Amino acid sequence: MPRDLLITSSDVEYLTAPQWALINEYRALLPEATVVMRIHKIAWRRDPRIALPPEFGVLVTQRVEPFTLRREYAAVL
Repeated sequence: MPRDLLITSSDVEYLTAPQWALINEYRALLPEATVVMRIHKIAWRRDPRIALPPEFGVLVTQRVEPFTLRREYAAVL
């Protein structure tokens, strides 16, 4: 059940070389956007040691008056 899961998401503080290259690809395509790597973790609430491997995503945020557009893409490395 969804209520049995503990889901956390945060910005990645230290990037690997492939992650850095991927972020730079997005920044080259969208120089006006804010681009960050995110990490998502899913664990069982009753025993947080039981968890899935972390998933990574690239969050792209760009202001296009009057809208702020946000889209996250799976980071498949």
